[in-house]
Amino acid sequence: MNLRILVIAFFAGCAAACAQQAVSPSLPLQKLGPGDLIQIQVFNFPEFSRSTRISANGTIQLPLVKDPIPVAGKLPAELERQIGDLLRGEELVLNPAVTVAVLDYGSRPVSVAGAVHQPLIFQAVGRVTLIDALIRAGGLTPEAGPEILVNRDGADGKPVNTIHVNARLLYSEDGAALNMVLAGGEQIRVPLAGKIYVVGDVKTAGAFPVTDNTDTTVLKALSLAGGVGSFPSAEAYVIRRDEISGTKQRLKINLAAIVKQKSPDFPLLADDILYVPDNLRRKEINVILDRLSSVGAAITTGIIISGR
Repeated sequence: MNLRILVIAFFAGCAAACAQQAVSPSLPLQKLGPGDLIQIQVFNFPEFSRSTRISANGTIQLPLVKDPIPVAGKLPAELERQIGDLLRGEELVLNPAVTVAVLDYGSRPVSVAGAVHQPLIFQAVGRVTLIDALIRAGGLTPEAGPEILVNRDGADGKPVNTIHVNARLLYSEDGAALNMVLAGGEQIRVPLAGKIYVVGDVKTAGAFPVTDNTDTTVLKALSLAGGVGSFPSAEAYVIRRDEISGTKQRLKINLAAIVKQKSPDFPLLADDILYVPDNLRRKEINVILDRLSSVGAAITTGIIISGR
């Protein structure tokens, strides 16, 4: 009797070893979830060996097993023990040797969209960080804004929180803490950069992207616009929309003092309009002087001609 038990144990061990060699996981071992494709092998029992995809409710079904088997949240080794205990408990297999391999992960989607070169959805297999995901998407475009938004799903699949990541800091030497590890279920969105608008008496009026909310000022906006025109007023205006009420504010600034560095530079926000009015009086005086100069030149020319 003891010899028989030893023989059975020996062959069971051989069966388990053979089964482990027959199926070797080709993907990193992570907890299973809905959408994952797994391969189950029960040595010498092909009726239980199969490839199956985990259902949306996190279960699989095996032949002759009446109830669905909950597998979501388990590692493959844990599922091996669970299936072995189940087959043994229902007296379907006396001493089952079970192996489980992951063929394809489908439960860890990460989406990257917005101002990236190649928006995509991929599975977070192995260790995947935020920078890894952005690299897979081809990196940020020149129109990318200063922030990266990361939404993480809750248990019900709905976003539970939004993480704001400073793009400049993420790629800096001090950005390691911002380079979060992705577990799957994240939606990464890179919004387009906001713009500031510069109009009025400037060299080149237009819309200019805001690459950093902490580094956009009146002087920088004027620099992007090529500087002030020939007859700028001493005062300028920033037209700003209140995000809560939707009303527009007109903020007066001392442009001359800012340009001469006698007053602190004024910070601008995305969607601000910087309006630099003309100094009408100075403009009119210069027009008169130009006309007088033209008349004087004509008179002088006439005198010279008539003198001949």
